[in-house]
Amino acid sequence: MLTGQAFIPEISYAQDELPPLELGLADFSQSWELTQGDSTILVATAADISDDTVIKLSNVTFKTLADIHDYFDRKFSTSFIGFFNSQVANKGAWQGKRIQGAKSEENFSAYWHSATLSAPVSLMTFLSYMSVFINEINGNLVSRTESYGSQDHPGISYLFNVVNMTGAGGRKWRKKSYNSDPLNYSLHQLLQDDLFLGSRMNLRFANDLAGTTDDVWKGSSYPRDSFPTSGKASESGIILEGDFYKFRGRGLIQTTWRANYRDLANYILDYSGSSPLLLDFKKRWAGYTADQICTLSTGTNWDDIFADPKAEVLQAAIRIHARKGAYLPLSTSPDALNGNAAGSIIKMGNGIGGLGYGNNLKARVRQICLAIDV
Repeated sequence: MLTGQAFIPEISYAQDELPPLELGLADFSQSWELTQGDSTILVATAADISDDTVIKLSNVTFKTLADIHDYFDRKFSTSFIGFFNSQVANKGAWQGKRIQGAKSEENFSAYWHSATLSAPVSLMTFLSYMSVFINEINGNLVSRTESYGSQDHPGISYLFNVVNMTGAGGRKWRKKSYNSDPLNYSLHQLLQDDLFLGSRMNLRFANDLAGTTDDVWKGSSYPRDSFPTSGKASESGIILEGDFYKFRGRGLIQTTWRANYRDLANYILDYSGSSPLLLDFKKRWAGYTADQICTLSTGTNWDDIFADPKAEVLQAAIRIHARKGAYLPLSTSPDALNGNAAGSIIKMGNGIGGLGYGNNLKARVRQICLAIDV
């Protein structure tokens, strides 16, 4: 560790200083653990979607973006966004929620065009994913990057540290460290790696930290008294190239951890589409393994990839997540769809947002189904 330096921590706050489940939000990274108390009171058991509605809506499949537009135009003389905002928003399970944001219709079309090119999408799957997107990001289908920082863990230390929080009723929660958890490589490990160091020796702190023997960089307590907590490259330099920062959440369901970015690296290596950006990265990364790509790539690379206007990586990240989580396809059987095992909305919700999110998702999907099946 450097000595003789003192840094004033950057005051940068996460959106809310409560764990996501306490706020009815998804724990996309599956990094929060309840260590004391009962979380069941946070999630009400959702009512079932009626058998008739399940049977009727399960027969609808979208093969193209035009199918989605045509379905809602025929039934409601508007787009899905227009339908949702006029018929569902700010009611019941959707209190305080509506689809909004710049270019929301354009972003909707880009994402669902990409999704339906990959495979047909059932109406129930479409409604379930849109329910996640609306609840978490106001339904504007453009990549978001995970925010960070709290009063006790300012700036990037929030991502590096184990974070303990107390919720309502005295419930105790612990968030994993993005540095010491085995789903990422620790910054210490990377600072011994020639591939990691090769193109980064011009960055601030690179000469000081390359080959470090300081075990603090293996751990889960950021040395904020000696190093900046800023997310600005000009201030924190090579520290921001660590997995704990580089592989924080991105996309529509916050793809997190090196283990998941490896899958996206393989997707790009095998890419055969028409995106100039992805074709450029495919060429640039040819000859490397997916894990090597994760090491040599930069956070800016991944920001650019997720922001590609063709939305192909946005969609690929979700498709890969569903395959690994084994929560799709949704069942066309009312009993199975309303249950909590394979084929159910609850299993899908828990797979995406963490244990307890499934019932919230089911309640939201049910309300949209009621508005459609009138």
